[in-house]
Amino acid sequence: MTVRKENIETIMQSLWTIKHNLAYQAAKKQSGRDSKVSSAGSITHSQWAVLAAVKAGSKLSIKELAGTLGVSASAATQMVEGLVQSGYLTRKADTKDRRFLKLGLTAGCGREMNRMKKAMLGRFESMFKILNDRELAGYAKLNRKVSEHILNKKNKS
Repeated sequence: MTVRKENIETIMQSLWTIKHNLAYQAAKKQSGRDSKVSSAGSITHSQWAVLAAVKAGSKLSIKELAGTLGVSASAATQMVEGLVQSGYLTRKADTKDRRFLKLGLTAGCGREMNRMKKAMLGRFESMFKILNDRELAGYAKLNRKVSEHILNKKNKS
């Protein structure tokens, strides 16, 4: 195996460890919570992506949302419907163009997203405390480069 492939395998294992640690910590924190708005433990990564897309701009076609998420239009529709039924989103048809939906975050969802983001930031700060400021800046720069490459690749297809 080449050094490059070994490094990629190490990165894969590290990302898996980080992902599962975050999931474990979230599940552990959520196990004792009771909330009218569903807890972070019941929101899938894809549903979180829908909420983030809505927060960024509420006029979306299902086709655009599906493309952003990398899922089928029917899967995007199901996620939106589930989030509406769970009290996270409001949905109205655009009166000028029925292909578009006017999606909005409910007040409870906005508060819950902020709480979840703050909790997640705390978990990430704890994970990355092993890095000094220079190392963390380098790590952030490399992650940004990889994610921009992924997004550019996705937008070209």
